[in-house]
Amino acid sequence: QNRQCCESNLEPLFSGYIETLRREAECAEADSGRLSSELNSLQEVLEGYKRRYEEEVALRATAENEFVALKKDVDCAYLRKSDLEANVEALIQETDFLRRLYEEEIRVL
Repeated sequence: QNRQCCESNLEPLFSGYIETLRREAECAEADSGRLSSELNSLQEVLEGYKRRYEEEVALRATAENEFVALKKDVDCAYLRKSDLEANVEALIQETDFLRRLYEEEIRVL
């Protein structure tokens, strides 16, 4: 009888414990589904950011290449301008020399 008394006292205790574990398992299963869905959503967002980052890197590389090409063009244009300014100065000096020469010839005549 003593054994039967202990079994009957422990059975509700174990039943309650088992029920608690079942509820916790159900909650864990529900959380697992929710977390899995959230993980998928965050992975999609991450992929979007990754694509955008790669696009921005490509745009930056393109912009840097264009900058290098434009700098090269500007350098060439500056050198051309310097050459033209030097030519203008030489022509002005030549014109002044010829003008003075002709004025002197006219004065002598």
